[in-house]
Amino acid sequence: MYETIDQAKLALSKAEKQQNCLKKSDITELKAMSAPPQTVIKVLSAVHKIFNPEVKTSFIDWSVCKKMLADPNLLYRLAATKNVDKNAYDAVVEFTVDPELNVDCVKKVSAAAAGFMEWVHAVMQTYRIQRVIEGMEKATSLEQN
Repeated sequence: MYETIDQAKLALSKAEKQQNCLKKSDITELKAMSAPPQTVIKVLSAVHKIFNPEVKTSFIDWSVCKKMLADPNLLYRLAATKNVDKNAYDAVVEFTVDPELNVDCVKKVSAAAAGFMEWVHAVMQTYRIQRVIEGMEKATSLEQN
């Protein structure tokens, strides 16, 4: 994947910058939907799972998503979430491997939802790159000893 720690850190920096893709208007647009397409609900379920990994996906419906969107601090929470723990990562993997939730596919349904999915992918990528860097640093440390 990456040949050097510097390459991995560069990729990490890029993934972290991609997390700044959301705007207040994205939240406003999604909140205004009365009966959103299932794709939008899936995207927002992924976001909800990042914050609440213990919640079963089957319990996340439009009312739960709408409540999350109504949180006046949601944009700040999203911006402050620079990485996730293993529980959140494992809880959200199912969404990131779903071909229907590819950012380009989501964009055909809702540009605002695509922004949220881009954020989810960036947060997940950050987690993966951080694990790679940790492994490389550990291997380098072992080599030096």
